Amino acid sequence: MQLVRKTVIVTIPDIQRLKAEWVLDKNQLRQLRSLGFRTYANGDKRKAFLPCFTTEDAAAIQLLIMKICLEVFYFKQFEGQAQIKYVEPDSLA
Repeated sequence: MQLVRKTVIVTIPDIQRLKAEWVLDKNQLRQLRSLGFRTYANGDKRKAFLPCFTTEDAAAIQLLIMKICLEVFYFKQFEGQAQIKYVEPDSLA
């Protein structure tokens, strides 16, 4: 996740590898699309862009993260291997 100009960008990288390792299937990709994720980097990333102006926007971001963890994936599926990371805008280069 990163914040750019009052917009939070949620990125799921390495889509091709996750599909090859049977971590992601077509149903999960459909679920991500229904949550607002779009394809980038020749199909290897899915990104969702959410506004971040109000507390309601922050709640929507939290809801999206919960849906990814609990509806798209089984939360214990990635125990010890997955992470949610926030990237400060200044550290992007």
